[in-house]
Amino acid sequence: MELTLNDYVAKLNEEISPAYRKKLDRLSKEYGVTVYDKHFFKNHPRYKSAISSARYFWDDYIHDEFKKDIGSCVRGAGFYVWILESTRHRKPYKCFILTPPTRFQGSVTWESSAPKVHSYLRKEGICALYCDGFMD
Repeated sequence: MELTLNDYVAKLNEEISPAYRKKLDRLSKEYGVTVYDKHFFKNHPRYKSAISSARYFWDDYIHDEFKKDIGSCVRGAGFYVWILESTRHRKPYKCFILTPPTRFQGSVTWESSAPKVHSYLRKEGICALYCDGFMD
């Protein structure tokens, strides 16, 4: 039987040391978002499946709605999570998990669909944040 994403997180929480769990919880409160252990994303096949599905969903929506490039050119847009490398590291880092899956560079092309993708990721148990990027 395949574990769901939430079951896997619960299993990971049992396997990691209480001190490391406490550190992840403290950083989550400090940053105001969920901070994940690196192995959570590295080892769980459901994570890759959820991200892949979100990418296809986003791509389909963009190509159905928009036929041309609209908006300002933006770099660094997409969804990210906060990752803690290991027990030795003090601070988490941003890890981009999903960037706009389109050849268009105009931000208006994908920004309208970002909330739908965000809600899909939340439904799958991934607490990702969206970054608008930086104008090029």
